Amino acid sequence: MNIEEEDLVTAYKKLKRLIYYDNNDLSIRKRLAEFETDPSFRENLSQIGSIINSDEPCQKRLFKKWLEEIDFRVLPKKIEDDVYNNCSLADSEGRFISNVSSSDRYVVSKVNYFFDGPIALHLIAVLWIMKEGYILDKLLGNECHGNRLYSNVGQENDHSPLLYRKYHELYVRWRDLGIRKAQQLLVDEKKNVCILGLDIQEYYYHVVVDYNKITKSIAKYRNQIEHITTPSKLLLCIQAICLKYREKINPCLNLTHQIEFPEAGLPIGLCASQLLANWHLRKFDKKINSLIEPSYYGRYVDDILIVIPTDFDPSKKKDPIGNFINRIFVKSGILEPLNKGSYKIDGY
Repeated sequence: MNIEEEDLVTAYKKLKRLIYYDNNDLSIRKRLAEFETDPSFRENLSQIGSIINSDEPCQKRLFKKWLEEIDFRVLPKKIEDDVYNNCSLADSEGRFISNVSSSDRYVVSKVNYFFDGPIALHLIAVLWIMKEGYILDKLLGNECHGNRLYSNVGQENDHSPLLYRKYHELYVRWRDLGIRKAQQLLVDEKKNVCILGLDIQEYYYHVVVDYNKITKSIAKYRNQIEHITTPSKLLLCIQAICLKYREKINPCLNLTHQIEFPEAGLPIGLCASQLLANWHLRKFDKKINSLIEPSYYGRYVDDILIVIPTDFDPSKKKDPIGNFINRIFVKSGILEPLNKGSYKIDGY
């Protein structure tokens, strides 16, 4: 796998467009602007290619320097509102949200960690997607709606700035297809329908990526299973980035999250993570479709929407949601009950 100057330019265009349409992370825009306005922009771009084209990129001093520069930002995910939480919806007059501070002190009960690293590492992630990561996207079914690549990614003549499809368009499609299917069953076929929404708790922090399995999947797709036994240089770089990031956030993560495996997790904000997170649940997708055969199953990364025709009568059950999940998902061996309202995905 050799990286040409043309590959680097294309990867940079893809990264720049991706950042342009992402409104969640403003600090990466600052990094990108500084990288592009640097007088040594072209030289820095070529330097990335030289590192990747070397025999062992992960052992290069400059790559190790990039790893040491990895940092993270903590952003609030949930803020406790004592005034709102202590009153019933019936007594409240609604909630008015403003940019004017309404309190001197806010209690943040949940946080998210975002990857903050050199643009060089972001470009390596894009290059990996261009060169082989796109294959993982091709192995996903149509039920997977979030974080999907444009069809041109991975083609030899692709010099476009397109990488991931726009998230809001995919989200609307994921939601609307499920609602339309439920409407069809209810109105046209006169069937009772259950629409079930599930969420995988703190998904990006619990994923344990098997890079050897990724290597085998890519090799199998290319009919090279007997010749490829170890991860590619680019994939080894991605692994090194993920491990260093986890090492960086561990001291804080131990205070805010309960993670069983120290090597678990994917960096939120690194474009390769989106693809790896999707691919990780491919067996779960197949189980849902083969064992339950729902009228509609759609997954938007870790958000799941399932439409199932049913004769289930919730009025006759004390815990209708729990009973329904046990009947459909636990008995089929897809989920294992944990605490009330929470389940473990079998095989993960």
